[in-house]
Amino acid sequence: MIDSFITFYFIILLLLLLYLKKGKKDFFHVIPFFILFSMAEVPYLYFIAHNPQELHPKVTYHLDDFSFAFFQHVMYKLIFAIVCIFTMAFFEPRGKLFGVASIGVGMKVVKFKYASYFFIALTIIMFALFLYKVGGFFFLISNMDNKTLVVQGTAMYRNIFFISAMLSIGYYITYLSLKKIKIKDYVFLFFISVFFFAMLASYGERKNPLLLLVFLVLMWNYKIKNVNVFSLKNLLLLFFLVFFASLAPVLRVDGALDYYMSDPSSLIPDALPYMGELFKRFSDIDISLFIFPYFDSINKLWFGSTFMDFFTGFIPSSFYEAKPPLDEGVYIYNFAQGNNVAINSPFKYMIPVGWPLSRVTAGYVHFGPVGVVLYAILTGMILKYFYQVMISSKFAPLWVSFYAFMMLTGFGISNAFIFNTLTIFVLLMLFTLFIYLFEGKKNVSR
Repeated sequence: MIDSFITFYFIILLLLLLYLKKGKKDFFHVIPFFILFSMAEVPYLYFIAHNPQELHPKVTYHLDDFSFAFFQHVMYKLIFAIVCIFTMAFFEPRGKLFGVASIGVGMKVVKFKYASYFFIALTIIMFALFLYKVGGFFFLISNMDNKTLVVQGTAMYRNIFFISAMLSIGYYITYLSLKKIKIKDYVFLFFISVFFFAMLASYGERKNPLLLLVFLVLMWNYKIKNVNVFSLKNLLLLFFLVFFASLAPVLRVDGALDYYMSDPSSLIPDALPYMGELFKRFSDIDISLFIFPYFDSINKLWFGSTFMDFFTGFIPSSFYEAKPPLDEGVYIYNFAQGNNVAINSPFKYMIPVGWPLSRVTAGYVHFGPVGVVLYAILTGMILKYFYQVMISSKFAPLWVSFYAFMMLTGFGISNAFIFNTLTIFVLLMLFTLFIYLFEGKKNVSR
């Protein structure tokens, strides 16, 4: 029965993709991109349907009816997707909304190259500082089983070298789009892309390396040559990403580095059972299966009571001891642990762990099914707006990278999502405005 829910969900999304993609040459248009992101969850849904024991123990502890909760997850995901897709299809932002699209363009050809070099240097410097902070490269890769503790307190470094790595590639591709490309240009782009991918993957991260590759493909597609998503080389790239994601669980085991250095031939066989890890990154079903049954009455809904937590989140805890958690997911995790904390209660009294809300559950916990529809409309408008800004900017690296970030992280309207998105946006804007100081007199385009 559950398999039929998943299959129905997949077929509806596939039919929408085929219908709405028809006549559109841009495969990275916001609608097919959104649908593909939604479909990427499907393999993991089948996996959980047949392996419910893989769920978090606290989820299964609270779960009375697995099939019904699963049905709720698929149904609300489908409702959200349909409403969001049709919002994006019919919503057309116009006029002064596109004034921001002029930010990030206007440099002379040669200055795009120098901008790229600047960000390459910044990336390397910030990565070196990050390694110094965590105790060195070999200490980092030798302690993957304690990755969270090892990289604690380094978010600033990681955000900066992630953003600067993307901008360096973006500006270099923009530079290539305005000149005759030589073999050495391809080699240099390949070298920095591989180096930055390895750098981002070195501390066990999977999301940022994936984002970097998607951003590279987007920039190449819009600035150099249209990319055929289903070409052999791109399918091989997808297979590489699937395999790359499967390495993380294996390498995070205590003593894994020493073991696989002494016996490298066993790495691939050990990683194969985790080939579905990439698809898990696109799914929130583990947490949804707790949220939907838990919020089973109107009395449990929040009705916007956590909205103000976003604004108090900017106040240091040392100045505001009763500060509630910025991330609503902290409430969810505490509920799952049996710690029935009140909304807006001080964070210091809670278990400091969060189960993040998704773009679907963020609306549900506040307003139930109505919230799912309302948040789908707002999400569709926001995604469509930034897609149009990207086009209006003539695919400036600032806007392509921000568009890639929003699409690949499953942007939703929750305090944590908005805060993280604003952090990335502010860094992108500050770096771009710094480069903009060296603006030339003529605007350039593809």
